[in-house]
Amino acid sequence: MNSLVILAVLVIGTYGQLNQVADYEGNLFDCEFVASSTSCCMFKRFDAGEDFAMCMGGSAWNQVNCTCSDADLVDNCDPAVDCASGVYQEKVDAICKDAAALASSGGCCQNNRVYYPVDGVSSNYTFNGEELACHPVMDFNVSECACVGLALMDMYFP
Repeated sequence: MNSLVILAVLVIGTYGQLNQVADYEGNLFDCEFVASSTSCCMFKRFDAGEDFAMCMGGSAWNQVNCTCSDADLVDNCDPAVDCASGVYQEKVDAICKDAAALASSGGCCQNNRVYYPVDGVSSNYTFNGEELACHPVMDFNVSECACVGLALMDMYFP
């Protein structure tokens, strides 16, 4: 009996640390996330040791609302300093910009990235130096620069 009481106290103590947040309809729920100790733009589960995710676009974790929000609404947070992230750079394979070189290589491009068919294995292709395979009933087609064929999903009907 004593161990049950101790367990109940521990559970209540753990969940008692969660702040209550109201949704748009006014219903209260427990916020299971807290701000990271390393950055105001990151958050984690209240019971986890490591950071879970980063807020996007210069927003910061707002514990009052249990969401990422405008950093101006979060005390002691300067996203320019606390939330530094690199600028997104689209990857472009140079060969995709040279039609003659691409044609002579036997490859094809999708979204500025080059793909090559694997000789002797119609369903395989290479991307970024790694050999990959299409769905088992599909083949890699260079003119489409994609896996083509009839891929059916196995269905189970009771």
